[in-house]
Amino acid sequence: IEKMGGITLSTGKTLWEYYQTYQGPFLEALYIMERNGCGVDLGFIDNAIKNVAKRVEEVEYCIAKVIGRPLKWPLPDLLGSTQQLGTLLYDERKLRCMRYTNGEECGTCRRKITARDKNGCPRHPNDMPVKSRSTDDKALAPHVARGDVLCQQILIWRGLQMRDKEMRRIKDAHIPATGRVHTGYNAGGAGTGRLSSSDPFNLQNLSNPNKLLGLDFNARDAFVADPGNTFIDYDESQVEPRVWAHLSGDPTMVSAFCSGSDFHTMTARAVYGLACSDAEVKTLHKDKRSRAKEGNLADTYGATARTVANALGCPVPEAEHFQTSKRIAFPRAYKFLNERVAFARKHGYVETIGGWRAWVPDINHDTEYRRAEGERRAQNYAIQGSAAFILQVAIMKILGVGHYANEKAERLRELGTKLSIQVHDELAGETPAGTEDEASGIIRGFMERPFDQELRVPLVAEEGRGRSWGSAK
Repeated sequence: IEKMGGITLSTGKTLWEYYQTYQGPFLEALYIMERNGCGVDLGFIDNAIKNVAKRVEEVEYCIAKVIGRPLKWPLPDLLGSTQQLGTLLYDERKLRCMRYTNGEECGTCRRKITARDKNGCPRHPNDMPVKSRSTDDKALAPHVARGDVLCQQILIWRGLQMRDKEMRRIKDAHIPATGRVHTGYNAGGAGTGRLSSSDPFNLQNLSNPNKLLGLDFNARDAFVADPGNTFIDYDESQVEPRVWAHLSGDPTMVSAFCSGSDFHTMTARAVYGLACSDAEVKTLHKDKRSRAKEGNLADTYGATARTVANALGCPVPEAEHFQTSKRIAFPRAYKFLNERVAFARKHGYVETIGGWRAWVPDINHDTEYRRAEGERRAQNYAIQGSAAFILQVAIMKILGVGHYANEKAERLRELGTKLSIQVHDELAGETPAGTEDEASGIIRGFMERPFDQELRVPLVAEEGRGRSWGSAK
């Protein structure tokens, strides 16, 4: 341990000094957030569960009608079985299988073949095994796009089952003694340094509203502020592109962010050749900006043109044009990504803005797909890890832990402001009614200016307020 603690990082700090400066105080901050917990509306959850159950009945009735079987027939068993569902979709209804798994099954009875079946299917030992047919969401999505009602209803049924389990997990996590739920945060849960949460459930994976499910609630609405308090939510707007601009020094991105533009508007202007102001892009060319946003979300570090094409629903050449246009518009930014890959090949890791080393073991792997995954991670870790570090420093200053103690953090404690939720680039909690403006000024100040030395581009924290997390978001 002493030997590891003496390792010197690029920032000049030893590993032990890094722990004392950042990791140690951050663990204390996480403990405070876990202890604070978040209130839940049990009445809302009970109503949500009832609404889901009602929708499940409606969907199961529709599925039974489409396949011509009685409603009392065990539909959940069919819909939950890959083998039975595959037989229904691909054998009875003659749909084309669009996706296969790595497993094998009998070509006659479709029984799954396991490692114990050394001679193939026991019932049909002379038949050659075939690849197992997938019935997951990606396998059914092309049929939904073509208007297949059964596949669409199956996806809706699955979504409803997930919502039901989600609401029940939140209810089971409620502790009567405190009247709140207390999630556990994992500081080392991701290679980038981003937080993950668990025990009793993962806040990072809460579902988003989906109109297709026919539900009128948001899972975040289950989390509420105490009576007399207001739920407050802050989101670091486009923090990863901003960090990318800072680290790479790309003049186009830096200039645009400093003038108040955003990454999706920049992309729309580059891809579609728009020679107009930001306001005109967001109004006159709103559809193109939305399409640029969809493309940006898919075109993450190292993404292929096919990945972008699937997200945009366009031909691969159009997706290639999308990616090429961005590379031409932001050459220094993409040069920076290539430099991170080269650095990782030489050293086996990349560093974040705070000096944290994120290891990339597959960067020099003999297998092409493993090596490509390593390259993607090298690009991702440098930027996403830096974004995570920025938010960590902000949290420590807001809570005033360890040597980050400050007068503003003390003032937040006097106001009664509490932080309890950190998801991706988002920070949320509650504060007594009437203190929102003062608390907001302090929290946004730390989130937008976490370091003594300014970044090349401004950080922007978007604020929301409400009775619940959903209404604040």
